[in-house]
Amino acid sequence: MPNGPTVRGAWERARRTFARHWRVLAFFGAVIFIPLGLLEVLAHEIGEVEIDELSDTAAWVLAGVGVATVVTALLGEIFFSGVVAAAVSEAHGAQSPTLAELRRSIPYGTLIAIDLLSAIGVALGLVLLIVPALLFLGYFGLAAPMAKIEHLGVRAAFGRSRRLARGHLGLVLLILVPVSLAGQLLSAGAGEGIGELLGESFAAEWFAASASELLSTPIWALATVALAFELLAAEDAADQE
Repeated sequence: MPNGPTVRGAWERARRTFARHWRVLAFFGAVIFIPLGLLEVLAHEIGEVEIDELSDTAAWVLAGVGVATVVTALLGEIFFSGVVAAAVSEAHGAQSPTLAELRRSIPYGTLIAIDLLSAIGVALGLVLLIVPALLFLGYFGLAAPMAKIEHLGVRAAFGRSRRLARGHLGLVLLILVPVSLAGQLLSAGAGEGIGELLGESFAAEWFAASASELLSTPIWALATVALAFELLAAEDAADQE
């Protein structure tokens, strides 16, 4: 299919999405990742505490904070992916949706459930060696944007992602795998670089953690949403032939 979806086309769509909606995305990114940066630093501090030296009450409090940190981090990543999908799918003509429209249009529970199941699926795939994890990512990596774009439930979103990726698995992997690896490297590098520049104070660590997430997570979100729309356009074109 000469006019089918391509890596270049997906990234060009991602660029246009960012150029059109960057103000809204920057606002939500700050709202999400500044608090998450604080929680990440607190989680690091908790990891250095000796539980045996604490009272039972303090130990339970620390455990609760640790669980809240993990859950909130998952919420932040999926929420931001939902913001990107909503910003595109809820756009009216030349206007971006308002913050209130975005807030109302995001299927929070569905996206969080998809993220949890995706994390479990990739983890199991890694246990079974790398290939199953890559296949899971390739077939089901678009479940979150599809849940928002087509207003699907959890199971239907995973099925839709699989059908959409079928026949384009190589393209999906060529985009999602490098983006995932680059995001991890960028986050780690930015965090370390900012930390060395600003020092080891609590505020510096907080800023570094927040900035690294602000730099890395939007790349994944923009790539997955752009890829989903590229494959949907190809599907529509094939149906019309």
